[in-house]
Amino acid sequence: MTEDLVPLRIEFDLSRRGYDKDQVDRYVAAAEIDLRLLAADRDAAMDQAQALARQVELLRGELRAMGERVDRISRTPVDAGGLAERLARMVELAQDEARLITGRARVSAERHVLAARQTAEYADRLARDAYLRRRALDEQAAREILERRATAQAQADELLASARAQADRVSTVREQIAQVLAATEQVLDDENPATALKVA
Repeated sequence: MTEDLVPLRIEFDLSRRGYDKDQVDRYVAAAEIDLRLLAADRDAAMDQAQALARQVELLRGELRAMGERVDRISRTPVDAGGLAERLARMVELAQDEARLITGRARVSAERHVLAARQTAEYADRLARDAYLRRRALDEQAAREILERRATAQAQADELLASARAQADRVSTVREQIAQVLAATEQVLDDENPATALKVA
């Protein structure tokens, strides 16, 4: 088998006393390495093939046993041993299915509980935010009302003070005018006694 793996025709450079010895030695060394690698690969493949063959035999044995078991279970008429085994298998399948359904239901329930809890937390957060915002708006409205009331009161006080000051000025001017008129009449009376007598 080794001869099949070695190339049949190899050309080496000619030297004075035949082929180049270094070139031949390098080729032979490389060929030996390749042969060792191929042999190792072949041995590994054979080991794997033997392991697979053993595994196939085991599977065949299991299939034969399962076939015999199926024949015994499905035999007509059903004997007591087969019936008990069939019932046990049915119970086992039912329990497996019940566990599967229970597991799915538990997962679904946990998911729904989590969703409900998250929804409740979100609703609480919205309610808390709405309450805080409403309280902030109420406080802001109260502050604005107080500020507007204070501004209106200040404006009213200012207008009232301005009106009183203007009224005082008008009263003062009126008094001054009355005094001027009285003084003017007095002067006129003093300058023209006849007019004063006629008027009297």
